[in-house]
Amino acid sequence: MILQKTLKMSPAGSQKTSKRLTSRICEEINPKQVEAFNEVFGMVAHFEAGKLARLNGTEPPAPTLPCHTRRQFYYGGSIRGGKTFLDLTILVVLAKMYPGSRAHVVRKSFTELEGITKSSLERIIGNAPVRWKKSNKEYYVQFTNGSRIYLFSENFNADPAGNRFLGLETNFILLEQMEELQFSTMEMCMQRVASWRLEKEAPGLILGTFNPTFCWVKEVIYDKWVANPSECPFIFTKALPTDNKTNTEEQYAVWANLDPITYARMILGQWEIDVKGRFMHAFNADKHVLEDLEYNPDYELRYSFDFNVDPSCIIIFQTDGESWFHVLGEVRIENGDTPAACAKLMEDWRHLDPLELVTGDASGLARMSGLKGHLNQFQVIAQELDLRDEQFIVSATNPEIPDSRVFCNSIFARFPRIKIARRCKWLIHDLNFVRIRRDQEGKVKIQKTGKLVNAPLNAESMGHLMDCLRYALHSTLFNFVSIPKS
Repeated sequence: MILQKTLKMSPAGSQKTSKRLTSRICEEINPKQVEAFNEVFGMVAHFEAGKLARLNGTEPPAPTLPCHTRRQFYYGGSIRGGKTFLDLTILVVLAKMYPGSRAHVVRKSFTELEGITKSSLERIIGNAPVRWKKSNKEYYVQFTNGSRIYLFSENFNADPAGNRFLGLETNFILLEQMEELQFSTMEMCMQRVASWRLEKEAPGLILGTFNPTFCWVKEVIYDKWVANPSECPFIFTKALPTDNKTNTEEQYAVWANLDPITYARMILGQWEIDVKGRFMHAFNADKHVLEDLEYNPDYELRYSFDFNVDPSCIIIFQTDGESWFHVLGEVRIENGDTPAACAKLMEDWRHLDPLELVTGDASGLARMSGLKGHLNQFQVIAQELDLRDEQFIVSATNPEIPDSRVFCNSIFARFPRIKIARRCKWLIHDLNFVRIRRDQEGKVKIQKTGKLVNAPLNAESMGHLMDCLRYALHSTLFNFVSIPKS
């Protein structure tokens, strides 16, 4: 087995550690991890055999497996497939095999490196004698043989040109969650790998993990592998949660609440799902719109605000937080402001004498210099509607748009009863027609202005009533489903 050959190649001092690390892969009973591990170290074994042949003055062995000629190995697919654990284990084994070597783990930000990568590395290394060093310039773990594994953030917003990669000298690179990285980052890493010189020559190696995505990773890696694996300069292994026998029945029960498209991508590992660009793709007017919905006096009447220059928008809703969510009405005022929107609420709903609660756009917490006392939007609402502080339920920040999209579609697909009154024509229009767009960094945004498709007559923007609904769902049904971060 290639695994056994790899251990035999290791320096004597690293035999024990390598055996312990690689046996833990088998203990997890994950055949995909073993497959991916053997692909990488099949290349390493072939590389070492070629070195030995040249040293002895003999002909290097001809490659017999595709992995023998590859230097890029990607492990992509569903969440909880064991991708990160496997690739970090590979880096630790390589660190033991090649004294003084350098490896870099690259992620989008330092936060993920500190919170996820470091803890995974610590779990793999266990009680082995290592030294961690963290400073403003570098962050790494050093082994007793002088090898280091660096934690290296992409930090694209602060360094879009990737200048911090220019002086990078390394032997092995792991690109974690590649769908969150820039394509230019991958290109920069291709230039820098194998640049650190060792007494015992090591192969240059790039590893990568990712989830099913519609960014450059699909085009550059997945689509090419599906079309013709033999022509690819890399090896791709598809990960599924069913490969990882440590996943629990409770995890699958939680995942069952995801909307069908997200479940197909993130749990079943399917890349061919056609999203068609609609933000609320799980919304179905035939299923979710009722001719009329009535106010229930046994539950609070809730208002969700979105703050724009124009128009002023609110949705009116009720929910028990567990089994039903009803949108009863909407407010949309062209050339309006918050006081005008509040006046409309009082005109249409105050006669019910309800207990009122307010949520909405977190940007409304910012103080406005043009108002007396530098009030924020929610303080204006409190004055206009004569509400107390405890009647406001507002998050400190708005949800990230990609995560919000998954969350809201999961609600429409799986929540027992979510209904919208047909009178909410602007909201229904948003749910039917608002699409996503991507900014220059490839991040998912909401297409609200510009070249709109199916924009309402005389409307210059879309999506503001949908924002009201997003804030309402997040503030009340946050326990319904846990969203996997991709």
